[in-house]
Amino acid sequence: MSVETETRIPTQPRSFRGIIRAGELQIPLGVPNRFARPAALAERFSRTAGTRGRSALRHVGDACWRRRVGLSFFLPTFSLYVALGAFLAFRYESFNGDAQARLANAYYVLFSRDPHMGAIGFVWNPLPSISVMPLLLLKGLWPALATRAFAGNIMSAAFMAGSVVLIHSILRDLHVRRSARVTLTVLFALQPMIVYYGANGMSEGIFLFFLLLTCRRLSMWLGDGRTWDLVLAGVALAFAYLARNEAVMPAILAAAVVAVVGAVRASGTLKARARSGALHGFLFASPAAFAFSMWALLSWIIVGHPFEQFSSQYGTAAQLGAVGQGIKAGRGGIPADRYVVYQLLALAPLLPLASLGALWNSLRRRDPRGLAPAAVLGGVLAFAVVAFLSGQTAGWLRYDITAVPLAALMVGAALARPSTQDRGWRWVRRALAVVLALAVIVPSMVTSAVAMTDSRVAHEEKDLLGYLYDKHPTAQKYPHRYRFRASDEIARYLDAKKLSRGAVLMDTFTPCVPFVALASRHPQQFVITNDRDFQPVLADPVTFNASYILVPPKDGTGDLDEINRTYPSLYESGAGIAVLEHEFAGEGCPALRLYRLTGQHTGSPSG
Repeated sequence: MSVETETRIPTQPRSFRGIIRAGELQIPLGVPNRFARPAALAERFSRTAGTRGRSALRHVGDACWRRRVGLSFFLPTFSLYVALGAFLAFRYESFNGDAQARLANAYYVLFSRDPHMGAIGFVWNPLPSISVMPLLLLKGLWPALATRAFAGNIMSAAFMAGSVVLIHSILRDLHVRRSARVTLTVLFALQPMIVYYGANGMSEGIFLFFLLLTCRRLSMWLGDGRTWDLVLAGVALAFAYLARNEAVMPAILAAAVVAVVGAVRASGTLKARARSGALHGFLFASPAAFAFSMWALLSWIIVGHPFEQFSSQYGTAAQLGAVGQGIKAGRGGIPADRYVVYQLLALAPLLPLASLGALWNSLRRRDPRGLAPAAVLGGVLAFAVVAFLSGQTAGWLRYDITAVPLAALMVGAALARPSTQDRGWRWVRRALAVVLALAVIVPSMVTSAVAMTDSRVAHEEKDLLGYLYDKHPTAQKYPHRYRFRASDEIARYLDAKKLSRGAVLMDTFTPCVPFVALASRHPQQFVITNDRDFQPVLADPVTFNASYILVPPKDGTGDLDEINRTYPSLYESGAGIAVLEHEFAGEGCPALRLYRLTGQHTGSPSG
């Protein structure tokens, strides 16, 4: 049966996008209603609404095209990062301890002896743990999502791939030529630090995603002043704070930028301008302020402190006090200020040059959109540098990872143009844009790869990846290589005992202990720090039917372990309440000892 069509069919074949842009639609008549009716309605809308209708249809076509382009970047990069994550987790058993801990917090909420939302912990921000919960619900179908913490690898891959899409979107909004923006996007996606932290389950992927989403919406507001974009930018920054504390600094800097721009754009008296600026700044900053306040309030209500990362014995300050000298020794005696310079040169050696180009182009075109990445990503970078120089962090290389997208977006701002149309010397301009993108970004890829092999600059990355290319890896050089096997051995030993519910008392802060809980087939046998009755059980384990205590040695982070703090002599002698059952001396983990309680009433803890 022939299919009749409307007479408004173009005389020359065109793509669907071209037909939409021309305000024309090829509408088959006589096809099933589910296809004919939307097309007929669209055509009727186009005829009756005239120019506005054609503009709306063109907007729909552009949106469809943008989604296809986004998928063309998301799917390959997501596949690459997941494949590398699988390679690290299953082939080389390379796991980052912080990634395990965050995934373990999500696991305790769902599958521990005392499942509840408070088990997510308040030392670290909750979003990385919350984001893996849907995947952990599938662990019955694929246990490796928990036992090998692979749910975290999938999460980081998805958000880092989303960050790649956002880089391209921001560059497109700046009207960077297609050849240059594709080049910048691909180079960003393949940057060694981006690839590694997109694959290893850490929180960098989700943090960068929401920072870049903030950048994009804030840039759009700086361009056209739509209030909705400003609101979305503030909400995205609130999610960034729920991922990492470093979002506090960009919230302050970006709010200041918004207030100044809002005041400059307003008309009227100085007082009216100031009121407009304050209103815009409040509108942007209020979601992040709300997230900050609510998280602190929940922490205060549940654990008694509003900022556990700073006040808790498990927080950054306490850890630096316990192992700070070892971290300084690992830097090879490099002074702190020089150490920061080395890291920034490794991640983005030509960032100052790109920033100057972006500043010049923005001033020349009177375009403030480049302020968005400078305030948001630059704010995080400034926070990381100041926190390290003031002794508040260990200064890991990943804390400065925002230098990578910042360099890419500064190059984009330097190449931004007023329209998407090329005027004269089109191919020459495109070639020069690509050359500039390559000249700025490729050196950072080389320097980052080299730095990741140097333990003085990238201690974490060297420890976790060094044995992949070292011709003579040893347990002394790369203890993390054996951490999974040692943890799995402990879990299998305890599972073989077929212990009752709540039989083993252990502090999940200690390295390897979270993986013991993840690897065990019977997680209800553990009484852990995240349980609501942990302190009562610790004070008198026999009364609460605990049979064993897993204790780490008292050195370094072992001094922060709550069991050692409560029973200082337990590891050495049993503290008069337990006898040594087994000592686990596997490489990569502390020499954990399993003590069996003797059955006597312990009463109040004592040394």
